[in-house]
Amino acid sequence: MTRLNKLRSKRQRRKRGRARQMRLWRKTGKRGHRRMAGKHGRAMKFLRRLIRREKARKPKQPRIFAGLVADSKVAYREHIPAWVTGHYTAGPRDTSDEHALQLCKSYDAQHRSQGWRMIGYHYCVTRAGSIICLRPVGEIGAHVLNHNTGNVGVMVHGTLGDTWTEPQRLAYIWLLENAHTDALPAAHRSPVDLSKLPRRGHNDWMATSCPGDFKAGFLNPYR
Repeated sequence: MTRLNKLRSKRQRRKRGRARQMRLWRKTGKRGHRRMAGKHGRAMKFLRRLIRREKARKPKQPRIFAGLVADSKVAYREHIPAWVTGHYTAGPRDTSDEHALQLCKSYDAQHRSQGWRMIGYHYCVTRAGSIICLRPVGEIGAHVLNHNTGNVGVMVHGTLGDTWTEPQRLAYIWLLENAHTDALPAAHRSPVDLSKLPRRGHNDWMATSCPGDFKAGFLNPYR
């Protein structure tokens, strides 16, 4: 559970507690219930400020890996993104950035053995909160059957039951907001602001379990 969700959960508990104390005060007239309701109300206001602060927090630039499967200095501009689609690999979780890189290399080799130019995804977000640049974003991907044109594929390592780490969530937000800037190498720089595009999960395009429990975070990483 992300920090933002934890704060929201705490505020909901306080809200229920306040409602319960107000009901008891109306029923019994005891001032103790009124005081407890006020205590819950003050806690709710404090948590609301923390929630606003957390939502406004800007993620720091993550560690970026490029040149893994393509020349990162060559700019490709044939493919204009219109959607961002999230995937999991249906494989092991990455235990470190080095492990994530090894897994990406193995998937790249697998995709090439199937006759593809290179790995089908454009980006990978690691559990440690780093970005691995894969297929150049200016090239059409190979990650959603019959729906690859205009579709940027973002991948995380893991399978059913796995979900986001907090550094991973913040790195994904950073990627959405900065992929079009010179913070990324030329080959992996989006011609459009990805944060302005609609976001989908793999299973919004076709029948599949992907991206499992990662889907909510792919669709709305800000909550």
